[in-house]
Amino acid sequence: MDQGLDSVAKPSAAIVAAEALRKLSRDFFDGQEAVWKASTEYLPLMEGEDRSAWGYVARLKRSRIVPYTRRAVLFAEGQVFQKPIKFAEDVPVAIRGQAENKEKGLRLVVGWMENIDLQGRNGWRFFRERFRDRLLNGVTVWVADAPPADGARTQGEDKRRPYLVGYHPSCLLDVRYHSTPAGRRRVEHVRLSEKTDEVDPKDKFSTVCVERVRVYDSEQEGDVRLTVYVKGEDSHWQIDQPERSISGLVDIPVTICGDPYGVGVFHDLAH
Repeated sequence: MDQGLDSVAKPSAAIVAAEALRKLSRDFFDGQEAVWKASTEYLPLMEGEDRSAWGYVARLKRSRIVPYTRRAVLFAEGQVFQKPIKFAEDVPVAIRGQAENKEKGLRLVVGWMENIDLQGRNGWRFFRERFRDRLLNGVTVWVADAPPADGARTQGEDKRRPYLVGYHPSCLLDVRYHSTPAGRRRVEHVRLSEKTDEVDPKDKFSTVCVERVRVYDSEQEGDVRLTVYVKGEDSHWQIDQPERSISGLVDIPVTICGDPYGVGVFHDLAH
């Protein structure tokens, strides 16, 4: 086992620093239970006091927060997403969908936006969740993905249905940018962590949590490569899917909206 791969799941120093600041907004959005769980981060121990002392436990349970951060975030996202998303006519029917109209000879088409992540979320719900991440963390992340090509050699043969995958900002381990001679800033490296519950190979009625890291690289336009790593039973990382080129892409299919090293707009309110 190559233990040198273990650093693939280690976030960059800049990401670690940003996540330490973002935790405050997330905890105050999540509410009282999250603040109690953090305990000494927000309610310091007195001199000579122990975290398990009855006095500290009593003070912790008596402490209360006013959910100003949660109210502000929900109000802001509600203002933006109070109405359904509307599409212009130039948006492909496959994406926006189409209502049946027999007089005009239009058939019913269920657009990709009705199930944008193949997990049952429509576009309105998906992007509302991403917008909330942006408000709380200063950045939101999603990936455009698709099933394997299954032997398709041309775009005409490629009938795959693309979908989006949302990632929590804490799953962003590293991102590197490169500026082209023309002044265009493009992403050349991204690492994303993910956890999935899968059937336990030793017990089909149980599940196990499998940790993976997706690594995208692209030193130049049109050359996009993906490698997937998995955490083994011995807690060491190994290659799950060897590096492969993703044909048909100009850039890495990861959208990083916001500042990956910043904080949310309500960070000062949480303070």
